[in-house]
Amino acid sequence: MKFLSYLALLCAGSLAQSSSQGSSSGSGSRSSARSSSPSSSSSSVSAANVDSFMTLTMSKSEDSIVWHIQAEVGEQLQSLRVDIAQPNLWVLDSDSFPSCSDEPELTSTTFSESSSATTLTYTVTCQDSGAYDPSLSNRSTDLGLYYNPVLIDYVSFNGTLFSDYVDILDISGEDNEYLNDGTLSLSEMEFFSVNDSNVVVGALGLGGVGDSNYKPSILSTLKDLGLIESLSYSMATVTNTTGHIVFGAVDQSLYTGVLVQYDNLPYAYTGAEVAYQYPIVPLSQVSVSNDKGSSVIVSNGTVLPVLLDSRTPFLVLPYSYVVALSVQLNAFYSESSESWFVRCAISSVNAAVSFEFGNLTIDVSVDQLIKPLYDSNGTSVKFEDGSDACVLRVFPDDSYGYSVLGTPVLNSMFIAVDNEGNKIAMAQAYNEEYQQRNARLLSSILGETVSSQSVDSTYTLDANASVIRSGYIPFAVTNNITDTDLTLSYNTIITESVFEQTAVYTSGLIYTGRQLNSTTEDVPTSTDAESSSVAGALGNHDLQNRGVILGMIGTTFVLVLGAFI
Repeated sequence: MKFLSYLALLCAGSLAQSSSQGSSSGSGSRSSARSSSPSSSSSSVSAANVDSFMTLTMSKSEDSIVWHIQAEVGEQLQSLRVDIAQPNLWVLDSDSFPSCSDEPELTSTTFSESSSATTLTYTVTCQDSGAYDPSLSNRSTDLGLYYNPVLIDYVSFNGTLFSDYVDILDISGEDNEYLNDGTLSLSEMEFFSVNDSNVVVGALGLGGVGDSNYKPSILSTLKDLGLIESLSYSMATVTNTTGHIVFGAVDQSLYTGVLVQYDNLPYAYTGAEVAYQYPIVPLSQVSVSNDKGSSVIVSNGTVLPVLLDSRTPFLVLPYSYVVALSVQLNAFYSESSESWFVRCAISSVNAAVSFEFGNLTIDVSVDQLIKPLYDSNGTSVKFEDGSDACVLRVFPDDSYGYSVLGTPVLNSMFIAVDNEGNKIAMAQAYNEEYQQRNARLLSSILGETVSSQSVDSTYTLDANASVIRSGYIPFAVTNNITDTDLTLSYNTIITESVFEQTAVYTSGLIYTGRQLNSTTEDVPTSTDAESSSVAGALGNHDLQNRGVILGMIGTTFVLVLGAFI
């Protein structure tokens, strides 16, 4: 289907600038103290000592929305995507994924009966995030195990198990026999070298380990070394370009308000088989609010199991939620791209989408849910009135199979994960985006500009940070969700839908209009939307003025929907 192909493209990172941050496909020359084998050594570091908690810095570019960490595998620099939904460390094989800077091409020559030759030249899949060449490391060992999973978020790879020296970079904490000067050095660390995948960025997996999964992971290695007490971590963004992963502990300085704990909801993936290791939580309500005090619920009143996924740069929600949300944001549906377009000016309104999980609410600024739209020449796409066009980072789950909250929500969330107890705790992240939104809201109330407090990107672990133990997340309170029969399962129903507000892209402009047939879904009426919508605060596009499709419909061009990742 077009939609799944489009999602695969987004996840693949083929349009991403961010994957090349600080990485290269060549080998590094880092010299650092090497540890002994994780499987045969035990550290004297006490997990109860706050100075022993290690904090890994995540990074991204300003125009990206997913997070990476830097590592050297066999002294070859890698930019790896943070992945909370699976446990494995895996990298790209350099033979299968050459550097894009080399403009790799392959040729294929065939001969006919007349001995004439035909040569075809084509470009192979390449990467900008770094790759692994075992021949460049004198400690590389092929362990002979082949693994070809399809992960819960549709990422798939074929890989061979290797062991080699692995250095995790940009880690703060008290130096010990493994951590020295900001580098965590692990000898004989096991990982997968991948020769085929539908994505072109490797992963640092932080997820739970199921019965059928390959078990060694960065968390299990740290536990074996005595550096953490359980397979656990906490994570939050700090600035627009930095975030932190605290291994084995909760740092209260990274969140604000209450920290609420949930048991992972089960995932029914094949027949009677059920898994509990995924970060699946109960979403009870979604609403939209603006700085005028108006708020509109866009969910349907049921509690919905949703997967939290740090590799997914968008949200996947029920069709009725997406339609109701698009009405409130005054978005227009494009059938050719199966996406919703919205005026980028909506980001100037101090509007938020609130995601409720029982007694916890996570507020996300609307500007986190949209992305500037460009054509194939890199030129900004505009509406017919000249305003810049953005694409909504939200898609219906009828084609995806289930609901997902990706990085647009995770970037506003603090999470603490206990993989051994299959528990997760969540809170509003106390970060730059949170403070900027509060400053905008206060400015609106007072009628004068209020500056947000600057956020220091340098990080010092809070003295009150506390260890996560199996079955126990410190500082967390119990949630008040009473529905105990929730299960995430794949939905094979494909909805045939007619959307109320549509758009046509032609000759470099988006023309908006309204179809005569309206949706049968339960969404706010035009009267309700006019009086309470966030988009109404813009003042230049009343929801009643939908009209008919304007202008001539010419050849439809393929849109490049921005660099999502």
